[in-house]
Amino acid sequence: MADFLDRLGAAVAARVNGQREIMTSPAVLRWVREGKVYSGGQGLEATDILGVDTEADTTPSVVLASPASADTLIVPLQAKMAITVAGTGLNKLDVSFTKAAAEVATALALSSGTPLNIQNHITLNPMKTGLATLERNVTATALLTTDYITLAHDHAVASSLTSGLPLPGAGLEKVVNLFKPAPIMLIEGAALMVHLSGAATAGNWAVTVTWAELTDEDLY
Repeated sequence: MADFLDRLGAAVAARVNGQREIMTSPAVLRWVREGKVYSGGQGLEATDILGVDTEADTTPSVVLASPASADTLIVPLQAKMAITVAGTGLNKLDVSFTKAAAEVATALALSSGTPLNIQNHITLNPMKTGLATLERNVTATALLTTDYITLAHDHAVASSLTSGLPLPGAGLEKVVNLFKPAPIMLIEGAALMVHLSGAATAGNWAVTVTWAELTDEDLY
């Protein structure tokens, strides 16, 4: 079989099945192999993320922010939130997307965040460093309701840690698939925000976010 060029421009032999049909891999697996997929969160020894006791769009608990450049597309794939210490009353989680800075009158400003650990999904040496930032307990300013949408909403209740699942759909861990039915791509300072809050006192959460960092040519 003649050589083909892989996505990095190197000549490779095509892979074929028993019917001599060329085999291709899913896009996400290609992105992993090329060092373009990352996950971020806490380590086992780290302090869990403390939510807030008063829900507000200006106090997201976790923010995945794209770089200011238009050359990098951040594609959120999954967000996983597990409540580890329940606050009192209803604990809520919301996952929202903001617009790019150029699309709004006043760009989203983020401050006072603490970086979370980021791991590439392929352990090449040297490992590829990502361009997106992932921080916890961030202060967001200049955020207007017209400049973001809430894509996912769910809750857990305090007693779910001790007495089962008293509310339908309420549990200890929520996984939000951000790739289907169609991903929202973050570019030019746009962000994915995770808001974690308690109705009376805030709970503690363990959060993991997975995303891909792409360019336009990765989408063809």
